[in-house]
Amino acid sequence: AKYHAAFVNAAAKKRLNVSWLGLWNEDSWTPANAQALRDALDSSGYATTRISAPDQGLGGGATFVQALANASDPRLRTSIDAVSVHYPKTISTEPMRSAPLPIWSSEDWSLDGSEGGAGCLARSLNWNYVEGLYTSTIVWSLITAIPKFAPFYGTGLLAAGEPWSGHFNQSAPIFV
Repeated sequence: AKYHAAFVNAAAKKRLNVSWLGLWNEDSWTPANAQALRDALDSSGYATTRISAPDQGLGGGATFVQALANASDPRLRTSIDAVSVHYPKTISTEPMRSAPLPIWSSEDWSLDGSEGGAGCLARSLNWNYVEGLYTSTIVWSLITAIPKFAPFYGTGLLAAGEPWSGHFNQSAPIFV
């Protein structure tokens, strides 16, 4: 939690406003983790920085919502501002839909930049809301700045095989 607060502080020194922060990406969580992050942000002067959690798969989101609902500490229920899951495939669970929080797909669409990939992105953006009531879908990754031979090259909306050159390629999904 202190690391995250230090990151937000370093960003602020560069005049960047971090308005949202995920709990821990694809890692185990506890209610104490969520509260520790809220407390660290608050004590560092970042009470307006909001937290999405748990940043895991769909099952983690459902479990997280249940833990929030059953939390004995009322501060925990107010420390999280959005339920976030990865690659939900338009599915949300009843506990997630019943929670008084927005539901986010905080990591989605890691396909190639072809026209077929553009169709998949369009489908995800639309059906995540229509079927799952997701009010936000965050694309992973926006920009891939890795060598062409590395895994996941070309999965971003922009791709830079030699980022130091300043050259990048736009992919079809950037226009969705």
